[in-house]
Parts: sequence; structure tokens; C-alpha cells
Amino acid sequence: MVDDTPHILPPSGNAVDKCGVVIDVTGTKAPTAPAAPALTNADRCDRCGAQARVRVVLTKGELLFCAHHARTYEAKLRDTAVQWVDETSALQAPTL
Repeated sequence: MVDDTPHILPPSGNAVDKCGVVIDVTGTKAPTAPAAPALTNADRCDRCGAQARVRVVLTKGELLFCAHHARTYEAKLRDTAVQWVDETSALQAPTL
């Protein structure tokens, strides 16, 4: 006996038993900025040269600030910043 029923296979990559790669995407996704690298001890504030604790990524470049200068310029820069990376939580109060 011959099976005459047509077999409809999903497009390659979308097979049920495969990893589920989507070939046809109809929605759109806003591009995201690449993740900024973590600040290091070598990163310095652009205003005073102290160790940088905040990285402000702008559409054309980036700025590095110590915690003090980040607070000073935050109101002006926060709305235009593509990304605001604040690592001031890494600062610890000295133990007595």
C-alpha cells in the first residue's frame, strides 16, 4: 500500500525537533547598545583624574566620571545618554 497523503515539512531550522531557529520574523526590535565593559582601576574621571566609577555612553563617544562628578553632571546628561553604567556601589565605607 502506497501512502498518497502529501507530507508538508516545516522550513529547515524551524523543524519541531530542531533548536527552533526562526527564519521569518515579522516583528521589529529596536537596536540595543552593546554592553559597556566594566570599569577598571585604569579608568579615570574626565574632569579630575580620580578613579572613574560611572561610564556615560553617548551617541558619539563616552564620558568617564568619578562618583562626585557623575552626580554633578547627571541631570544634564541622563536624558541624552544611551547608557549610564554606575559602579559607585563598588565603593565601600571604611571599616573602623
